[in-house]
Amino acid sequence: MRHFFVAAALSFAVSAPAAADTDRDDRAAFHKAGPAAKQGEVGTPYMLLAQSWRRAAENEPKANATAADLARQARIVEIQKHLTTLGYDPGPANGVNGKQTRAAIQRYQKDSGFSEEGHADPLVLERLTASVSRLKSARPTAPKLSGHGLTSEIQNKLAALGYDPGPADGLMGWKTRTAIRSYQSRAGLPVDGEVSAGLLERLRGTPAGRDRSGGRPANA
Repeated sequence: MRHFFVAAALSFAVSAPAAADTDRDDRAAFHKAGPAAKQGEVGTPYMLLAQSWRRAAENEPKANATAADLARQARIVEIQKHLTTLGYDPGPANGVNGKQTRAAIQRYQKDSGFSEEGHADPLVLERLTASVSRLKSARPTAPKLSGHGLTSEIQNKLAALGYDPGPADGLMGWKTRTAIRSYQSRAGLPVDGEVSAGLLERLRGTPAGRDRSGGRPANA
């Protein structure tokens, strides 16, 4: 009879998926004999049950923590992508809320009239998603520009904001580069003086007469 219980306990220890799925009566019996089992007085079946339940209890929180970490990382990646679309610079979309990403979130929050907390929480993702949706719906048929067309459009936008990029000829001269650098500096963007689709998106979202960082254009 004793051998039967030993075999049953061995089978249970191998096949039981988690502590929550264990029979309540067996669990109650084990807890009742727990102190004796720890001392080896009850025998192998109870010791095997103890090992099985302990391992299940230790592994379950770790699995839950890993799932939560993955969900948080995926959320931060989406936040970083949305920030990039809106013209902010969170750095690479790596799922880490580092210094650059927090600074980009704070700039977005400041521009949108929210508290500048810098947290990559679900509320920030919800607001960013809404902002990106509004941006896309505002220009559903806007053509994708490149080359001279992109540079010319950027020159027009800079001029409307009071900067001096020179004529809107689509050529990247020193005046255009200087105007871009000045705008980028005031808007809290990386200052490289280069044209890009992201820069044009940011310029399109900047009200004429005052840039989004709160500073006035150069000739205002």
